[in-house]
Amino acid sequence: MKFPKNHLLTRKNDFKISKSPYSDSIYSLPQDEKIDWGQKPEYSYRVADHWNWEQDGKIHCPTETGENYGWALCQVIDGKYRLIMKIKK
Repeated sequence: MKFPKNHLLTRKNDFKISKSPYSDSIYSLPQDEKIDWGQKPEYSYRVADHWNWEQDGKIHCPTETGENYGWALCQVIDGKYRLIMKIKK
């Protein structure tokens, strides 16, 4: 399997883990990228139990399908979260 050049799996020593200050969500992203309330870096990963919620007229952490996956690992592809796997807690 070939990954895009900037895919995190090809940059194994060049990533960081970030914990949300607002929830139990955890992010994995390149060292030189930042997480913002309204934007997540392309190809970054997120482990969380909440998706597609609306606040201030904007949908946050939108999934490709619009589904709330519950606890899951997802990756941002084209601005939306793609399900990689559901997590049993």
